[in-house]
Amino acid sequence: MSSLKVYVAAASYRQREARNVYRRLARHGLEVTGTWVFKRSLGEVDTFPTEAARDLIQIQEADLVLTLTENPRARRPKYTTGGRHVECGYALGKGKPLVVVGPKENVFHYLPNVVQFDIIEDAVVYLEDLNKELYGGEDKADQDS
Repeated sequence: MSSLKVYVAAASYRQREARNVYRRLARHGLEVTGTWVFKRSLGEVDTFPTEAARDLIQIQEADLVLTLTENPRARRPKYTTGGRHVECGYALGKGKPLVVVGPKENVFHYLPNVVQFDIIEDAVVYLEDLNKELYGGEDKADQDS
C-alpha cells in the first residue's frame, strides 16, 4: 500500500536527531526518502556532487519536506553549510509542501504551503492524519498494539 513520502532536512550537526525523526516517521507508516541521515561521514568534499544529486532525487521522490529549524537563541556550531535551506528551496520550487519543526526562520516559511510546528510530536500527528487522508492507511503504531 502507498504511503506519504517525507524527506527530512536538518543541519548536518543534527544528523542523529534527524535519523531519530526518520525512524519515528517510518514506525508510523510513512516512507522517508532522505538517506543522508545514515551516512557515516558528512563533509567529504570529493563526494559532494554525488551526495547533492542523490539528495535532490530523494526530494523529488518525496511528497513533502520536513525540516528541523534552528532556535536563534540556542547554542550551536558557528558555521553550518546551509544545505537544508537549499533542500527546502528546491522542494518549494518543485511545488512540494514544507513542514517546519521549530521556529520559522525566513520569509519562505510564511508561504501558504508551509506548516509549522513547535515540536516533532505535533508534526508526526499532522503527517499521520495527512497520510490517512491521502492514502487511507492506518498508522503502524496502532497496528502494533
